[in-house]
This record gives sequence, structure tokens and C-alpha cells, in this order.
Amino acid sequence: MKSNAQESRDFSEEYEALANALKPEFELIQIDTAFARKAHIESLKTLKTLYVDYMLEKSAADLFSLPEAKIFLACVNHKYSEIEHEMNTSEIYVRMTDDEELASIKVRKEGSVLKMAASKFLQDSSIEPENSGIIGFKEIKEHSGETRERNQLSLTRRKIEIQNGIDKRKSA
Repeated sequence: MKSNAQESRDFSEEYEALANALKPEFELIQIDTAFARKAHIESLKTLKTLYVDYMLEKSAADLFSLPEAKIFLACVNHKYSEIEHEMNTSEIYVRMTDDEELASIKVRKEGSVLKMAASKFLQDSSIEPENSGIIGFKEIKEHSGETRERNQLSLTRRKIEIQNGIDKRKSA
């Protein structure tokens, strides 16, 4: 029994030494994974933005070529001309001297026309097409084995510290 106990203790010490030896490499992998995740998420956001911009332009061209869309666009143009007339004749806007503020107000008013027209349809949950392409891609979630640190600078510093420690251990 003493022999078995000593053997078990020796194995335990060897495994602990092995785990301690691999700990820096494991932390490096965690840091590299955090960097890869951040790069992936940023690439996915950029890709989704480009895809949505393309699909918005393409689908708008398809949609507004329909005869029914001509009526919609005529109504939107009429609303826009009412906004333009109000901003040119209303004392409140005529007295404003800040052109940027006036332009911002006009954009908000015009945006509210479109929002009002589309709000009923935007809240419809059946809008999502079966094949939403890139828009349907999900972000990769964090895994419990990864580092909790989010600051890129501190992760980079920690990575350099670990690599220097590994290099020193290899050269010794």
C-alpha cells in the first residue's frame, strides 16, 4: 500500500508539473483565440454592412420599378415638398441661422415620413426571408475556457510576457 501511495503521489506530482509546464501555452492559446474572435466579429460586422447596403440598393431598385411603387414614391415626394415648404415659410425655421441644424431637422422630418409609412411592416416578424444570407450569420459566443480580459493592449502585454517566459525557459 505504501508503494502504491508513493507511486500515486509521484504520478500526481508529474501531472502537476506537466500541467504547470503547459499553463503558459494554454494562456497564449486563450489570448490568440480572443484576438481571433475580435477579428472575426469585426469582419462579420463589415460583411453584414456591405451585404445589407447591396441588398437594400438591389431590392429598392426591384421594388420601386413596380407600378404600385410609383404611387408610393409620388406620395413621399409630396410629403417631402410639404416639409420643404414648411421649412421655407415657417417663422421658426426662417429665423434659424445654423444651416447644419436646419439640414438635420429636415432629414429627421423626411425620415419620419418613411418610418411612418413602413413602421407597420417593419414590426412584422414574417419579414425575414428564408434565405437571409449573411444577415443570418451569428456571432461566435465566448467559450468558458477563454480569457475574460477584453482590453487588447493588456492581452498583448500578457502575451509578450508569456512568450518571454517560455523563451527564457527554453534557453535555460
